[in-house]
Amino acid sequence: HEVRISQLDAINALPLYPGENLLWDENVVPSLNYTGQDALALPKLNLQYLTFHDYLLRNFNLFRLESTYEIRQDVQDATLRLRPRLAPDGKTVFQGWARNCLPIEAFSVSTVAAANLGENK
Repeated sequence: HEVRISQLDAINALPLYPGENLLWDENVVPSLNYTGQDALALPKLNLQYLTFHDYLLRNFNLFRLESTYEIRQDVQDATLRLRPRLAPDGKTVFQGWARNCLPIEAFSVSTVAAANLGENK
């Protein structure tokens, strides 16, 4: 018998900003080619039936979707401005410039530890 996770714990476990899977999922947040003929992932509710908890949850979901859309737009814009090309030696060369981008010289993971007792992550 498994204890069901409360809705508050599930909401608290959600990240405030999107991950890579959510960022590029066209089913959740459509791109610029969205015509409005398909339903979005957020259900439409009549305001007279909303409780305060429903209102806060809906605003949280709207914030996550809006931030996902804005972050996707920023990444696409920066990628176009950088003009990445493949050099003859097989390395990626950036021929453009973007003010919110820096090259990554080195990357290393220092420590990966096991989760503490009772943690989900």
